[in-house]
Amino acid sequence: SLGLVGSEMCIRDSLKSGLADRIRRSGRVAREYRFSLLRPVSDYVPDASDDALLLQGVVDCFFEEKDGLVVLDFKTDRITRAETAQRAEHYRAQLEAYALALEKIMGKPVREKVLYFFATNEFVKL
Repeated sequence: SLGLVGSEMCIRDSLKSGLADRIRRSGRVAREYRFSLLRPVSDYVPDASDDALLLQGVVDCFFEEKDGLVVLDFKTDRITRAETAQRAEHYRAQLEAYALALEKIMGKPVREKVLYFFATNEFVKL
């Protein structure tokens, strides 16, 4: 467990990062962005029927830069630095779904997907 002091230090360190600077410079930042999007099942299952599914979620943060959107998702998993890459892969499908939804809703490309792990104070680009 990070504890309160450890968590505050991670948050403070993350705010000093280059990504935090990019967020501050962005003209548009959204936090806890809720979405619902009807998508064809064939987006997820090849050769599926014409059925549709409802994709719902909450994007922790996204911001806009001149060439597209950046999705940032915060993770509180209790992991070590050695486990970070493997754990990031675990979340790849989630970030891909967020990117798909934001591209459809916002009409702009998602050019970057980033995870931030509090336990290791690391950003991972997917």
